[in-house]
Amino acid sequence: MTKIYIRSKHFEEFPIYCMATPRAKAISMMQGLEDEINEHITKCIVYGNSTDDLDHWISEISEWLYQINQIEVKPNAKKLKESDYSKNAFGCFGDAVKDAGVYLTVFRVKTAKMGDAYPDFTVTSELQNKLFTAWNLFLKTFPPIFATKNNHTKQDFVDEVSHILKGLL
Repeated sequence: MTKIYIRSKHFEEFPIYCMATPRAKAISMMQGLEDEINEHITKCIVYGNSTDDLDHWISEISEWLYQINQIEVKPNAKKLKESDYSKNAFGCFGDAVKDAGVYLTVFRVKTAKMGDAYPDFTVTSELQNKLFTAWNLFLKTFPPIFATKNNHTKQDFVDEVSHILKGLL
């Protein structure tokens, strides 16, 4: 039995033993990761490699996506429906470019409160479009993978996330 650790702001670190879990717990685990996934996607789009953290952020996103991919639900270790993954792993993504602008503005205020941790940036239409495009590519790419039993490795997720995000920079 493989032990995988999920870490999010809604849960302390806890193990998943690659056994089927109740549907409600699986959804809760995904929802606990969605804000962190979105924040890291945003960091990648906003800062690119200007802070030398791009590969680190891609690695963290990939780890969380890999963990989501490992989730199976009772009974019979089934996968959830594609729409469940879209709604619960990526539910905070907006439906329009203006939603990306709102999120970027909130993110800018949040990072400004952190002092020198992150450089300031200007919310531009180009950034809004890039973030919205990233959201759409994640929604198009990952829920179909999660909804089927597969043998994707962590490296497969790193490669795909890198391809999406670095392709937008």
